[in-house]
Parts: sequence; C-alpha cells; structure tokens
Amino acid sequence: MFFGWTALTVLVCPWYACAETLEVTFINVGHGDSTLIETPAGQKIMIDGGDKDQGSDTLAPFLLEKGIRRIDKMIVSNNDSDHYQGFTDLLADGRFTVGTLYHSEPFAGADFPAALSNAVNAAITAGRLGGKVELTTATSPTLDFGAGVTAELFKAAIVAP
Repeated sequence: MFFGWTALTVLVCPWYACAETLEVTFINVGHGDSTLIETPAGQKIMIDGGDKDQGSDTLAPFLLEKGIRRIDKMIVSNNDSDHYQGFTDLLADGRFTVGTLYHSEPFAGADFPAALSNAVNAAITAGRLGGKVELTTATSPTLDFGAGVTAELFKAAIVAP
C-alpha cells in the first residue's frame, strides 16, 4: 500500500484578483513532470522536479531564462524519483534559493530519499533553503500563495492489488 500526495489539486483565485496574472507552466522533463506556478503576488511555486539530471539539464536553464533565481515554495508530491530528483540539482545549484520545501508524509524518517536529504541539508547549511515542512495525513493543508491564491492539497490512497 502506498500513500502520497498526488498533486496540487485545487487552485483558488478570485477572477478579479488574478484573471490575467496567474501563470501555470507545465515543464517537459521527460518521464515525470514539473509545474511552475507564478502568482500575482510574485510567488514562484514549483511542484515536482522530474527525474535525475532534469534539474540541471531542463529546470535550471528554464528558470534562468525566465529570470527566476528564487523559488518560494518547492513541493515534492511523492517519493518516486521522477518527482524529486530534479530538485536535488536545483538545491545544489548556487544560483537558486528556495524558501520552503514541502514533502509528503512517506518521506518521514528512513523513507526520505538519501539524495534529496543530502541536498536539503547542504542547501540549509549554505543558506539557500529556508526550511522543510512535512505534510501529514492529519491535515489537508492549505497553502497561501498571496493575492488571494491558495492551494489545497488532498491526500489520495493508491492501493496495490
């Protein structure tokens, strides 16, 4: 049985607050996915980073081309490598800073992948990551992206036969 955050499920934004300024970009990272959300308040949120080397090969060039060097919220939806490994590159890249890394409950303790754990600890030590927050089954957190934009994260169970 596997439990994990499946996705950023709901974006709520009043039409009058961000009808023309909320931008969502789906980034091609091969197997896996990555999404960049840019809010009217200037927040930059990334959901998933793709598989190994996608951070340096795809995400970093894309972000730099857009002039983005700070990611306010980095969200890892589950512990499959094609969701987090690209973020290990971004966390190690001295050109980027990250406000907060959010990860789902299966990362707790021994389940937290070593490569991501090492990258998180090194980025915190270097002052490039503000901290990490574990999303738990006890709540369905609502993240505030400013300017009336919020996201509710829902937990879904995937049960293997």
